[in-house]
Amino acid sequence: MTPHRPLWQGNPSTGKTEVRESRTRSRRCYRLLCLQAPLFAFANGKEEARDGSRKPEDVPGETVKASFERKESVKIKITTPGLAMAIAMGGCRPSPTAPVAEPPPVPRLVSLAPNLTEIAFAVEAGDRLVGRTTACDYPPAVNAIPVAGDFGSPSIEALLSLKPTAILYADLEDRTLPERLRSLGLNPVAVRCLTLDDIPKAMEIVAALAGREDQGRAAAGRWRDALQQERQRAAAYTNRPRVYVEYWGDPLYSAGRGSFVSELIGLAGGTNLGDEIESPYFQASPEWVLARDPEVILCLYHLTDGSAAERVRSRRAWQSIRAVRDGRVYDDFDVNQLLRPGPRVLDGLRQLRRRLHPEKAPPSSPL
Repeated sequence: MTPHRPLWQGNPSTGKTEVRESRTRSRRCYRLLCLQAPLFAFANGKEEARDGSRKPEDVPGETVKASFERKESVKIKITTPGLAMAIAMGGCRPSPTAPVAEPPPVPRLVSLAPNLTEIAFAVEAGDRLVGRTTACDYPPAVNAIPVAGDFGSPSIEALLSLKPTAILYADLEDRTLPERLRSLGLNPVAVRCLTLDDIPKAMEIVAALAGREDQGRAAAGRWRDALQQERQRAAAYTNRPRVYVEYWGDPLYSAGRGSFVSELIGLAGGTNLGDEIESPYFQASPEWVLARDPEVILCLYHLTDGSAAERVRSRRAWQSIRAVRDGRVYDDFDVNQLLRPGPRVLDGLRQLRRRLHPEKAPPSSPL
């Protein structure tokens, strides 16, 4: 018969492991109760005060021994509220602490294209821009944003110093630059705007990267509605003048099929002569222009030493062109509105319409 073993000797199979753990827990609880005993006495005193009982003060006629025992019983008396408070403040075993999730970083955008900078402001994300190019000049608030390089040619050192969460670009001189930026831990994002329908899509992309999704959807919706109205208006034109677009005069560069400007000319009620060329941009010859005899010539560039339209009109071989004879060679455009595929493009479209169809322009609208 196995003799009875006292509890303190532990379980024979585990030695004194369980006893040691029991003693450790007991010591922890004892220390906790000793630390919280003043709190229990305080809670008990509050309870007695509410009940109208006397505080542990001297009672006339009471013996010294009776007085000591009464006061000590008040100090160590643990009431139910006191015990509940002790349990609430902490038990004998610490509870695990839940990890605190860090808030996501505030978006920091760098724009490497003027049209994308304008789009960022159009979706109320201008305050997210921490870098731009020297070509980004609208709206005026961009002047307070640090420059990170030239259009299509940013400074890698400047980009690293700005610590952006996303780098927006449309086109780059070095086609290998995006991969190099990724290898440095940066996040280049291509945002293409080759057609008018790409503009509202770009608004939504930029807004999402800036954490302004609602503003992006609203701006894109308004822009799509305005574009649809312009397309409905363009469908009503029956007389469409032949238009030659000149991006540069020496050598001659023009807009071909699929170009952004060709699409604008169609909405403005004209026919782009360059649509017969299967390229968005191409180099034209003077003979090619003469053979097509444009009715309107649009010079979408400015000269520092004179007028582009006057220089076209002074070309001796072009005096027989109808646009020159009729005085319909124009260069008075805000080319940024016409050549930047961004939120102001529809303003540029109205400039073209006033030149192609002046008879339909409101009387108060300047030509």
